[in-house]
Amino acid sequence: MRYVTKESIIGLVSKLGLPEPGPYSQDWEYEIADATRVSEWIGEYLRRNDLTDDERFTLMILIIESFDDALREGISNDCDWDKIEAALMMNHTLHRTTLEYWSCPTEEDPDNVSYVTPRIRKIVAKLRADGKP
Repeated sequence: MRYVTKESIIGLVSKLGLPEPGPYSQDWEYEIADATRVSEWIGEYLRRNDLTDDERFTLMILIIESFDDALREGISNDCDWDKIEAALMMNHTLHRTTLEYWSCPTEEDPDNVSYVTPRIRKIVAKLRADGKP
């Protein structure tokens, strides 16, 4: 199981100019989510070679939370989703914990899941069909 680390947050703040966590911040990667910045952040994820695995892991959570917000607000972009899906498929081992969390595997009530959950479940199903854990 992988978790967001203080070091990954500090690295993203430094490298991407993201807001620093406040003194009482608990879930920084969710607190700073922004539906209007999905394209920017998935672009950074895909093009930067200087991100550590922990930074990439943390950034993907921020991207998915932001995309979930975009879906909720009705401003999502399918092109962004295609890039997110490709990144998740390519780096599925790194993002296993994130895929598990967002797929809400034990939640059967469709009204009690995130907007992005059905899309994440499709990715998980594809990975399983390809024999990937």
